[in-house]
Amino acid sequence: MSESEEKITNLEELILELQLETHAAKVAIVVLSTALNKVIGYNTNLGDMFLASTAQAKSVEFDKPAPDGYREKLDERVAALLGKSD
Repeated sequence: MSESEEKITNLEELILELQLETHAAKVAIVVLSTALNKVIGYNTNLGDMFLASTAQAKSVEFDKPAPDGYREKLDERVAALLGKSD
């Protein structure tokens, strides 16, 4: 196997591992959000609470440069995972 093929194989394995980690995190967040709603006894709309709090908080700085609109996309995905009302 050439060096290039080995690097590609390593990158493919890394991508699969990152996908697994991402999916596991999503499942865990949804389970915890659902459990919290059941314990409290009503839908907390954690996603809406998150969006309201981020709108009031000062801007978050990422450790690496992010493209324009990244923060908004990130906030929407986090809110969806937490349970955002439509």
